[in-house]
Amino acid sequence: MIITFSGAAGSGKSTIAQKLADNLKWPRYYMGGLRREAAKKRGLTLAEYNELGEKDPKTDMEVDE
Repeated sequence: MIITFSGAAGSGKSTIAQKLADNLKWPRYYMGGLRREAAKKRGLTLAEYNELGEKDPKTDMEVDE
């Protein structure tokens, strides 16, 4: 099962996701962290990686895999 949260910055998504993961004893994957890691592997800042993603949607698929 995959549960996702979306919402505005500062709305509590990460807090709720962490509490749910703790209660269910499930792993939690943070998309921001995964994207930062992918950017770092390419030698890019997150902003540069996001800009690349606007031109090449394959970058989103990298993170999804």
